[in-house]
Amino acid sequence: MNTSHDRGDSDLLRPLRDIDASDGPPPRYDVALAMRHGDGIRHRRMSIGAVAAIVMVAAAIGIPLGLPSPQQAGPAPSPSATVPTSSPSPSPAPVPDITSAAELPVANCTVTTLTAPAAAGAFSTWGSASVDPTGHYLVAALVKPFTLPTSEYLPGKPLLVDLRTGRKTLIPVDEGGVAGVNASGVVIGTSGIGTSGPKTIAWEFRNGKVTLLPKFHGVAPEPYGINARGDIIGQVGSGNNATSVIWPADRPGTVRALLPTGMLAYTITDSGMVGGSFDDKPYVGDGNGNGHALPTGASDPRGQVYQIRGDFGVGWGLSNVTVGIVPMVWNLATNARTQYAKVGLWAIASDGTVLGDTTPDGDVAGARIGLIGRGGVLKRLPTGVAGSPPVYVYDITADGTTIVGVRHTSPAAGSPVSQVGAVWHC
Repeated sequence: MNTSHDRGDSDLLRPLRDIDASDGPPPRYDVALAMRHGDGIRHRRMSIGAVAAIVMVAAAIGIPLGLPSPQQAGPAPSPSATVPTSSPSPSPAPVPDITSAAELPVANCTVTTLTAPAAAGAFSTWGSASVDPTGHYLVAALVKPFTLPTSEYLPGKPLLVDLRTGRKTLIPVDEGGVAGVNASGVVIGTSGIGTSGPKTIAWEFRNGKVTLLPKFHGVAPEPYGINARGDIIGQVGSGNNATSVIWPADRPGTVRALLPTGMLAYTITDSGMVGGSFDDKPYVGDGNGNGHALPTGASDPRGQVYQIRGDFGVGWGLSNVTVGIVPMVWNLATNARTQYAKVGLWAIASDGTVLGDTTPDGDVAGARIGLIGRGGVLKRLPTGVAGSPPVYVYDITADGTTIVGVRHTSPAAGSPVSQVGAVWHC
């Protein structure tokens, strides 16, 4: 992958335009997000092995070097997928910034690690991971250990893991990354990113077989999420020319644009509700043009929704309570919102539990602490080993008990970057 693939550097930085740099980038806007969603989150979410392709862009604006995940869209939603009507909501109490992430209390979670299968060969480093809402399946992108800085494309090997049996399956594509998995073990991903242009392909892996997803007007979109029934959403194009699309499960072999035109969809629920942004505002809708922006507390409610689970969505927005960009959780049933300290949060459970990671104050670039949050209160995720190696967290199950990510195993600064898969049980 090179930095000019589809979305150039200017598009990668588009969400940061007209924002005070002292406020930092939007939550979840890091290498993982940029890698997976181009100018989006993310979202999560291509989780491809192209980590280093935008390291230089990330470093230039202080973006942390991590790789996360989002999810799901459908045809017309079922009756249970009613989209709530937007209404003004009172501004929540200000959430004070944390003084140091390293001093947060440790969450009551245990962590286990996963290594690459022998068949992966030199592709031993975990670049990203996603988990299905039930916690049955995990998908990850494996890459070769690499050194920084680099602007070269890092080919990836997509991997499916059955967390119940421990079985690991390398998905039979030449190279590529994964964007998501559902409870049936259907995996979506993209290959050929490094070649750019017409050689890029989108695919799904189902019952041991890889099938190419139809192109949209001759161009292969990047899939972003899949729901339980197998509806897949994605995006094609970049910047103001981006179009969100859906491959509906009930009409195999077809693809259509989501509405309203100009909406950028990053997540889809099992009922067919999509979340993302529209007119640079956090947005939820039915994909057929019916929906609304979510409040952020600002007169200019810019923001994005990264993921929706149950009645809750997580994303970021401009707030008039705490200055600048703030991670937010919306209760879609009541329209209430909860604000968090300025850290990266991008995945959510059905009870509103959120996760993400952040760089410790004053620590070296690239150091990272995993976070879990409830009700505006954050805790650290344990690393499971001494020395507090950097961890990156990407996804959480619907019940909030299982979190997936990666943990650094590089022995010393300057050595090739190496990571293992990590699974937290909380």
